[in-house]
Amino acid sequence: RISDGSSDVCASDLKAEGEGVVDRHEWETELDDGEPDFAAARGTALAPLLTKKLRRKLRPVFETRVRRTTYPLHTRDAEVVVTLDRGRITAGRQSTPLCEIEIELKSGDKSGLFRVARNVARATAAELAMKSKSQRGYELLDGDDTLARVPSRYRGGHRRHRRQDAGPR
Repeated sequence: RISDGSSDVCASDLKAEGEGVVDRHEWETELDDGEPDFAAARGTALAPLLTKKLRRKLRPVFETRVRRTTYPLHTRDAEVVVTLDRGRITAGRQSTPLCEIEIELKSGDKSGLFRVARNVARATAAELAMKSKSQRGYELLDGDDTLARVPSRYRGGHRRHRRQDAGPR
């Protein structure tokens, strides 16, 4: 994923499933020119897949544009970041709205993370979903119309944060 977030920093993010439902591995590298830095993939789950042929064929296949608001929280036993993303996922002529709350444990005990999640669930109409933006983008690309729809009052369209996910073409 190439991200040109709301700051002046352009970054490449590589994410892979972790050991549990809420665990994942993540590697982030700053980019000078907005192009993938394949050398940064050394030592990651992606390294064995990056053949020269694949590198030449890699192109953006969908784009996620979101307006992101981040809230750092400090509980007695954890540091948690709550992020609200509102926007759209677009794959060619297909598009779907996006509105999600992401809760990430930065440090401390996982029970602090779940305590925050329970409080968010009680205070909002949010529902637990384990699909990533990337998974939803690939579903959209495949023409899967079972993606959850977002009420119109939550639909963004803001272009503060843009991500392009790539795949071979």
